[in-house]
Amino acid sequence: MIVLLLIALVASQVLSFWFFFDERKLAVRTAARDHVLSRTASIVRLLAEVPPRLYRQVLKTASTPRLIFWISETANARKHGDNRTFLLAERLRAELNRNNANVVVELKENDDHFFTNQARRWRHHDHDEHQIKRRRRHSDSLSDDDSLSNKKTRGSHRKGRHVGISISVQLSDARWLNAETKFRMPPLTWALPTFAAMAAMALALIVIVIVMVRRLTGPMGRLATAADELGRGEAVGPLREEGPKDIRLTMRAFDKMRDRLQRFVQDRTRMLAAISHDLRTPLTALRLRAEFIADPETKERMLATIQEMSAMVEATLAFAHEEALQEDTRTVDLNALVESVCVDFSDLGNDVTFEPGDHATYACRPLGLKRALRNVVENAIRYAGAAHVEIKQTETNYLITVKDEGPGLPESELERVFEPFIRLDPSRNQDAGGIGLGLSIVRSIIRGHGGDVSLENRQNNGLRVSIKLPKN
Repeated sequence: MIVLLLIALVASQVLSFWFFFDERKLAVRTAARDHVLSRTASIVRLLAEVPPRLYRQVLKTASTPRLIFWISETANARKHGDNRTFLLAERLRAELNRNNANVVVELKENDDHFFTNQARRWRHHDHDEHQIKRRRRHSDSLSDDDSLSNKKTRGSHRKGRHVGISISVQLSDARWLNAETKFRMPPLTWALPTFAAMAAMALALIVIVIVMVRRLTGPMGRLATAADELGRGEAVGPLREEGPKDIRLTMRAFDKMRDRLQRFVQDRTRMLAAISHDLRTPLTALRLRAEFIADPETKERMLATIQEMSAMVEATLAFAHEEALQEDTRTVDLNALVESVCVDFSDLGNDVTFEPGDHATYACRPLGLKRALRNVVENAIRYAGAAHVEIKQTETNYLITVKDEGPGLPESELERVFEPFIRLDPSRNQDAGGIGLGLSIVRSIIRGHGGDVSLENRQNNGLRVSIKLPKN
């Protein structure tokens, strides 16, 4: 945004400078021509008041290195059908208050022989060679360096455009008063004030843009952080509403959504816990009644079923209880956390190996993450007898892999095992097969951290469990 605005600023400044330069050229040209017309009219009126013998002295006194006057038998200026010269001639007649005055005006541009001709004309009117040389030197110096220029801008003035005007006015004795001048148009120069003004405007523009962009991106950044934390299952407080109206409305809508989601999850969790808790009483009654069954085989089967149902209820209650608890997020050493889980199983005599990765700190809910890892490692030990755990990093994620050398799973069941109460072990022994909530809890916890978990069969033998956690 800053770059685009600066480009627009520079482009507008260049365009404005170009327009102002054209106006400046027009103003300088108009002023110079008005000056010549006024001086010529004054000389004509003066010559009408003095005797002819003083004409030469008057013309020498009135002439300058940039404007010369002389009298000749013929007009020096040539007539053109140009509308501009006609208007200038009319303006000179108005200056003279003589509508019938014989006036000829000629515009000359890029006439490099002006100063040479000027010296020749002065030689015609003045036989003082010293005076001629002095005027020639003065004229030549002015041709190379304008009287208002300094040495630093001399080069640019040499490239300026020569604009001249030649005027001839017929006097009362039928001779012609000739006036001729030439001046240089000011070149296109980038003055220091122009750059200073542009720099000041650019600086002010940058400051304003930075302030406005921060006013927009600051609240949006906090909103993005809050949304990410909410997606990880963390407790997010109300956002401070600030910034433009649209962003404030977005924050307000986010707060309402957060409250609704948290209320929805809490209501469902409480309902699940209540149902599981209420099932304890009828299960206890069934257990008591089963004790009075005379047939030993039927009694044993009923008690086994009741025991399985009780285990499911207890597991559901434990899951609901942990979901209801809001564990604080803490930054931990991920390698140390995973290693502690592996060490716990190794201390119990299980074959568990751990391959740490590069040092990594991770903001998480440590107890929940450790529970998910325990479930995965415990499954590997239960079904394959051993587990190998390793940590790797990518640009955006931490990857925790748990590998075993067990029988694996059918490809069609790799996703289904994450559903609650799904057990693929045909055994009804809960010590071997569990009740089918382990992987559901793992996926719930990992997705609560903004990650995901997946299963895949290894090429040779065994199963690979991949836990992907996003970098904070």
